[in-house]
Amino acid sequence: MFLFYTNLFIPKLLFHSVTQSLSHFVPPSLNLFVTRSLRHGVTSSLSLSVFILLLTSGLASAQVIYETDDFRIYNYLTRLDQKQIIEFTTEVKPVSKIYITQKLAELNSKKNLLNDLERNELAWYLRKYSLERNLNGHILGEWNYIEKEFKTRILPIAGYGISAVGDKTGFTKKVGLHFDAYYSDNFGVSFEYLDTGEFGDNVDKRKYNSPRTGHFLKGAPDGIEFSDVRGQVNYNWSWGSISLKKDYNEWGHGKYGQLILSNKASSYPQIELRLQPTKWISFYYMHGWLNSLVKDSSKSFYYGSSNIQPRLFEEYKSKYIVANYLSIKPNNWLNFSLGNSFVYSGDLRPEMFLPFMYYKVMDHNTGRGDIGDGNGMIYFDVALKYPKNFKFYSTLLIDVLEIRDLLHGKAYTSWLGYTVGVSMVDLGIDNLDLTVEYTKTNPWLYENKYDITNYKHLNYSLGHWIGQNADLLSIEWDYSFIRGLHISLLGQVFRKGGLKDIYIAYHDPPDLPFLFSPKRIDKSFTFKFDYEPYYNIYLQGEYRYSDITDEEAGRTQDFLLGIKNSFSIALSYGIPY
Repeated sequence: MFLFYTNLFIPKLLFHSVTQSLSHFVPPSLNLFVTRSLRHGVTSSLSLSVFILLLTSGLASAQVIYETDDFRIYNYLTRLDQKQIIEFTTEVKPVSKIYITQKLAELNSKKNLLNDLERNELAWYLRKYSLERNLNGHILGEWNYIEKEFKTRILPIAGYGISAVGDKTGFTKKVGLHFDAYYSDNFGVSFEYLDTGEFGDNVDKRKYNSPRTGHFLKGAPDGIEFSDVRGQVNYNWSWGSISLKKDYNEWGHGKYGQLILSNKASSYPQIELRLQPTKWISFYYMHGWLNSLVKDSSKSFYYGSSNIQPRLFEEYKSKYIVANYLSIKPNNWLNFSLGNSFVYSGDLRPEMFLPFMYYKVMDHNTGRGDIGDGNGMIYFDVALKYPKNFKFYSTLLIDVLEIRDLLHGKAYTSWLGYTVGVSMVDLGIDNLDLTVEYTKTNPWLYENKYDITNYKHLNYSLGHWIGQNADLLSIEWDYSFIRGLHISLLGQVFRKGGLKDIYIAYHDPPDLPFLFSPKRIDKSFTFKFDYEPYYNIYLQGEYRYSDITDEEAGRTQDFLLGIKNSFSIALSYGIPY
């Protein structure tokens, strides 16, 4: 749903770079086929698959498995990127474990530029990623196997935590399994199953006003249970990769949530394409299958008709997301990105499998209009690492932009969101960091006149967890003084306004102020520590002081309202809690 029409894609520069890169890797006949395919477009998912398989024949590079779980390695490499010791891509996550290993190897050749703690962390991570370095690390509880072109890792997952919010107490438990396998130079697969239970009288069941991931829940005595299954099959070549996976995406900058794509909603199946034809251009494309939670009555039926009480079988209507993201790095201190996404329903549409497109215009080019109307957005992201040790970043997300209304002073008809932030590392002393970040989302952002095409999966936002008509201010101090131990002090103010019927937004919308009532205000101060004393063993603790008021009854659970002191501590193996 976007009214600001402009041709963002297909960039001639990217097309030229792709075709030039092909000439170095593939035979002339195949190069001609690929060039013509790029010029005229790939019109179906099957054509795209054939195109990629032909493209990658005979190419060689390191295998790809994406690192989703260990936020510590991301923080470590991001800090050193900010100090301009290495260049580490942060605008799209997850990144591959092999890419992480390459950056660790680069750091190993620059150890003289690191402080003592950073060198200790480097040695730790080099062993932790020993399998990706074709070495057996012999880590307790982790089974690694290497033979010629095949290598694999099997890792059990378990965890237990206790918590209290005021006088309400509870506990959580986790159990699961993680598996990685690499074959030859181009093939990687991964699987993870995690079953979680939360029990007690302090369980935030829906987590709508929390950054924690929302899941499809199963009821349990005195609590809830949910499962998360992730998997990926990846094929890569020297300047790109293609994946079929069920996983999370984080697109755009933001330490406390991402406007474009985030991990607020649970993982969903998707096809992903990543290209890097030159050092300074990266391109990402994703087509995902979402759950609309909108029932399709035409496909509903009763089964067990001979039973005393037949059961109604219901299906949900189909829902999809397609998105792309082009990142340009003219130098090592500036990064500019842009792209667009589109949520649609009904039948799979072949034009949505064209990676280099502006998808919203497709509705008009194919004569669909309101019949197949989807929810389209465009976004821009920029990061500036200057001066040394500083990083300024911002994301702008545009859902609806009415230029005519803006010119007539009607800014309230524009549905926008933005994040601005600054990060500073080694502020005065080594390993002391400060982050200040602000995010604002206008009323109606992420919504659509049809429930089925809102920007959600399982009714959780695909973008920032605060949703529409809200803002979030975060100030955090981070400090490390021994390897594996990280402590932080975080102050936040989260404000959330009312949510009116979407009909109002499309029929002579009133000039509603930002954060119109009923308001929810959450002020908090959090002290947190996390410690990895040995490989894959995690100890995490938290104290949180919060003051929450909510003018809307039922939006916030009663045990969270008012001034509360909260505590939690958790011990886990295989995955951070």
